[in-house]
Amino acid sequence: MVTERGSRNIEVMTANFPEKEYHRIQHFISDSPWSARELIDSVAQDVNELFKNKSSVGLLIDESSEEKKGDFSVGVAHQYCGNLGKLANCQVAVFATLCSDENFSLIDAELYLPTSWINDKARREKAGVPTGIEYRKKAQIALEMIQRIQKAGVRFDYVAADSLYGHDVAFRAGLDELGIIFLTDTHKDTKIYLEEFNIEIPEKKAGSRGKTPTVAKPNKEAYRVDKYIEKLQEYDWEKVVLRNGSKGALVSQVHGKEVFIEENGVCKKRTLIIRKTKEHKSERIHYIISNQSLENYTVKQLAEYQSTRYYIEQSFREAKQNIGMCDYQVRGWLAWNHHIALSIMALAFLTMEKLEHQNEMPLLSYRDIRDMIIVDYLEELKPLSIAVKIERRHQKRQKDINRYYKEQP
Repeated sequence: MVTERGSRNIEVMTANFPEKEYHRIQHFISDSPWSARELIDSVAQDVNELFKNKSSVGLLIDESSEEKKGDFSVGVAHQYCGNLGKLANCQVAVFATLCSDENFSLIDAELYLPTSWINDKARREKAGVPTGIEYRKKAQIALEMIQRIQKAGVRFDYVAADSLYGHDVAFRAGLDELGIIFLTDTHKDTKIYLEEFNIEIPEKKAGSRGKTPTVAKPNKEAYRVDKYIEKLQEYDWEKVVLRNGSKGALVSQVHGKEVFIEENGVCKKRTLIIRKTKEHKSERIHYIISNQSLENYTVKQLAEYQSTRYYIEQSFREAKQNIGMCDYQVRGWLAWNHHIALSIMALAFLTMEKLEHQNEMPLLSYRDIRDMIIVDYLEELKPLSIAVKIERRHQKRQKDINRYYKEQP
């Protein structure tokens, strides 16, 4: 965080330290046995305390990916990379953010291991992956994460997530079992029923020469949500202001309807919220499923909850730009978890500072706080000259080159 620009890797961060400090910090990140889980859990409690007097607190779930070269960085595989919007060699992790009003902070993270890693014992052992880890989908990782956060006593009033999680029936069912309110995006081809249905084997039509039906299915007509929206009239929509932002208020058209959905062969009552928002010259549509009734919440309230997903994206942006969460150069399981835990702690510190000074500086940003820390730190440190930094850097690189040649057979 004290690096003004460029990568925040160990070599850059220790440029003003004696050479021995590089090895100490490298050991601290890569090999030291301190618990990343304990640190993350402690940060979650601190953020929980920070938001304890807020009227509404949301728990936001999303994944973040980083492009990586080679095959040995833990969890790396050819998979979908959200940062690039395509398949690429990358690492993917599931994250949780706690948010209230316009404040937010990451409070949990877990690396996703693809089947190519689960099925490769030698590669897992080389990366230091703990034994006994089995394959889990991202939605399963997220559900277990939410359960862990809830069990730790962290307060949140609802969970919001995108369609990767919302389209997963087991994820929604798990939140039902935990008694948690959820607002999850769903795919446009999700089928809904406007009336309660039974699952039954349909009768064979009289005079039909076809086979007798043997598969049970809902006995009512289904609609895709993107076809249902075509039936709506202007009076079916409500114009609402969901939240304020740096570029003005977020204004959307929202519609709510209690519907029925087939989940694991059972008719489940859900609430469908459709949110239309103008973006430049286009219109973006969110199809949202919730387990809350419109008798308990207004459509506007549920849409407001869903719109807070924006803050986990902001969490990623601030953590990557101002903390250096994506600037790691580590391969092992322990080092990755250590780096992410420290990044989560650093972001929480910036969030606390932002809230501490919000009355006298309401426009204070994470970048502002980081810049102030850099100035104070560098003034105290008395940085080395660039010539000395380059000389030390070259000495270290030469030692690494010599070591690699020595290790070759």
